[in-house]
Amino acid sequence: MTDDTNGSGGGADKPFGGLSIDFSGGASAATGHGKPMREAAPNTDAWARNVRLLTLEPVRETFWKEIRAILVQVSAGSVVRRELRGRAAGRRLRQVDLTDPVVDLLPELGMDRAVDSVTAVLTAMVTYGVTVWIRGTSSVALSAPVGAIMSGGRYGYFPVLLIFSAVVVVVDDASERPWLQALVLVPTLLVLASSLWLTNPRSDGPPWDETVRAARAECRADPTLVEAQLPISPKPAWWVVISCDRLR
Repeated sequence: MTDDTNGSGGGADKPFGGLSIDFSGGASAATGHGKPMREAAPNTDAWARNVRLLTLEPVRETFWKEIRAILVQVSAGSVVRRELRGRAAGRRLRQVDLTDPVVDLLPELGMDRAVDSVTAVLTAMVTYGVTVWIRGTSSVALSAPVGAIMSGGRYGYFPVLLIFSAVVVVVDDASERPWLQALVLVPTLLVLASSLWLTNPRSDGPPWDETVRAARAECRADPTLVEAQLPISPKPAWWVVISCDRLR
């Protein structure tokens, strides 16, 4: 989105402080003028979502709300701590769940590491479960057909990172079993190294510096031109509109 910097008038009659947005066909673009950039049926779902986002007031947590959030986190950790300690001492029934394997590792892990790993896994499960419950399974898929943008995959990143963090916490103290640490470290390094060369639908996008130079030349060649469209990835449906006054 860009602001209205070409001096063609104020933004009093334009939505969202001088910006008009076109969500035709699922692609979006913002201009400093109230005209659509493509003639196509508007994506009402995308429009509704973005209208809501652009009209929301910023959330400002009060001091007491922040204190309450901290207390909730401490309370959750205390519940897990009591459960682990109770099972380890035989005061609580051992159950077949994700907490029970950590009980057997308490002598090696220590209580703090055990609580960290259990709460990370539980948080990952709740986070992804709530997302699927609210949005359904189709929009949070972890894979997508070739050529499609896997926008729903972002909902799985945070839970996966939490689970991976729990694994790291567990094996970090396995000094007597270095092979276990290598079992986590080696694949992690391979994933990090290979990700530098992975391609996706945005990989073949036009270089931004070349796009800006071409748009600047276009604006300078035509003094009457008000704005320029700069194509971005993924092509060809996405672009950025910038006032020629900012490019000349």
